[in-house]
Amino acid sequence: MRQSHLNYIENESFTQKDVLEIAEYEDCQFSNMNLSGFSFDQYEFQNCRFFECDLTMANLNNCSLKTVEFHNCKLLGVKFEECNQFLLALQFYNCNLNLSSFYKLKIPKTKFIDCNLNECDFSEAKLNKAVFTNSDLLGSTFYRTDLAESDFRNALNFSINPNDNTLKKAKFSRAELSGLLDSFGLKID
Repeated sequence: MRQSHLNYIENESFTQKDVLEIAEYEDCQFSNMNLSGFSFDQYEFQNCRFFECDLTMANLNNCSLKTVEFHNCKLLGVKFEECNQFLLALQFYNCNLNLSSFYKLKIPKTKFIDCNLNECDFSEAKLNKAVFTNSDLLGSTFYRTDLAESDFRNALNFSINPNDNTLKKAKFSRAELSGLLDSFGLKID
């Protein structure tokens, strides 16, 4: 039984002309909305999907994202670690997440498919079984990150020190193995 003090909105679609009230949204869709710099403090989203939205520098402090998908969205500089971490579950498809932070988040099985993840911070995150297919990780930080069973096949430009991260059973393409050896200063031809 729901015990929330927020308005409850279910199975609705929102577009650029709509104003989002602080509420609990379930099974909702958000399309073509400019939410750049928007404060999502106290908002709750469950089983929701965002399509072609701009959430650059959005404030996610105390925001609940329970099984939320982002498709073709711009999420530059977003600090996901500020979210309410209870039941946090995220998926990203063809998104620009450059300069975003996932510091210390427990988000196993997260999908980053065809994403730009340049200069992101994944330090101390639990990302086991995550998928990074066709995603560009140039300059992203992995330190004390749990990447066990994660899939980096066809990921680009990553640099991960095997001594500083958990990589047991992680998957890599032969062509991208140099990203595991950068920290050793080896020359690979």
